[in-house]
Amino acid sequence: MTSLSDCQRRTAVRLLEGWDEHTVDGLLRDRTPDCLNGALPKRLGRHGRSNDEIAGGIRKLSPLLDDVKMKIWNIISDPEQHQAVVHATAMGETPLGFYENEHVFFLSFNEDGSKVNRVEEYVDTSYSEAFVKKMQAYAQK
Repeated sequence: MTSLSDCQRRTAVRLLEGWDEHTVDGLLRDRTPDCLNGALPKRLGRHGRSNDEIAGGIRKLSPLLDDVKMKIWNIISDPEQHQAVVHATAMGETPLGFYENEHVFFLSFNEDGSKVNRVEEYVDTSYSEAFVKKMQAYAQK
């Protein structure tokens, strides 16, 4: 019998493998229909994005991040709280040069751990802001 912790861990890995695909289906397949994706730190004031908003974002970023993959460093699962924390790094070649950004995902799961219903994503904001500026300049060309 598979433990809830093992199920949550597998779901977390599948979620990030879906990110690696850079497709809407890959990104959303392990999320509940009402899943929200928040951005940390909270001081940035970014609201939780719906699956539709996440899908729109991946459509824009996919051409730039197609060769970027997530490397999972650690997963800590708390089955009693239906939560897990994942430390990962996204890295790879892009048309804008090498990309490498560190992420910590705080995931909340449905009761059986098979789907994610909330993502709070903490990223290296200084790196992200610099990359967004590069993307904007690239898009204007």
